[in-house]
Amino acid sequence: MRKTTFTFILVFILSGTSFAQIEIGNKKEKDRKKEQKMKDEVEGEIEKKKKEKKPLAVTGRNVYLGTSLGQSYRTLVPSDNIFSRPLEQKVDEKMVFSYRVAAGMQVVLWKHFMVDFGFSYVEHGEQYAFEDDSSDSTYSYRNRYRYIGVPITANAIFGGERVRFYFGGGFVPMMFINQGQDLIYTTKEGTRTEENINFRDNKYNQFNIMAIGRLGMQFNFTKHVGFYLAPEIRYVMLNTYDDQYKHNHHQWAWGVDFGFLLYL
Repeated sequence: MRKTTFTFILVFILSGTSFAQIEIGNKKEKDRKKEQKMKDEVEGEIEKKKKEKKPLAVTGRNVYLGTSLGQSYRTLVPSDNIFSRPLEQKVDEKMVFSYRVAAGMQVVLWKHFMVDFGFSYVEHGEQYAFEDDSSDSTYSYRNRYRYIGVPITANAIFGGERVRFYFGGGFVPMMFINQGQDLIYTTKEGTRTEENINFRDNKYNQFNIMAIGRLGMQFNFTKHVGFYLAPEIRYVMLNTYDDQYKHNHHQWAWGVDFGFLLYL
């Protein structure tokens, strides 16, 4: 009887221990599966977001086409030579609408450094208007100085995939095309005359250099297409005319440069 009782107790203890081990093992397995499920769900969300996210080309190369619209003027003083003459009515000249058209390529050489180069058409100028109150006669003109150049600039660039900012500057070596002049005058009898004249002779400096500085933004719509917007200021470093002209004339302008980008 004692032997039977002892055997029963021993079997009961061993069965309880085995059952407890099984329960502990099942609990650990459930916890492991639960953790794995949570991990899989997190990784799945990450992969889903990666697939939904459209990659954009914020570095590399792109070509651009744009224009800059604004106002231009000049600094003007008598020359310091024997041909110098007073400014006369030119002291009353005013600013005039100007523009620049450019096409070229931008290349990101390092993470925060971009250069661009291309071709540019530039038109600066000034204007003058006079009206004689006693006779009702009028006289006005608008000068336009036209150049073609090769802009070369360096820019610091920052930002993300959709929007990035840049600032920088450089130089535009330019060749003179011509000076256009629009004349409008009326006589006291009321006769109105308009003339459009183009000048291109030896009194103009045939080569010039323009300094340019800008602060801009780029908006990338897709991985292939973007848009840029950049206020800029321009200053022509050399005299518009040759050394023997009666005035020292230096053009300058400000504008807003904008256009489209095509990533390669």
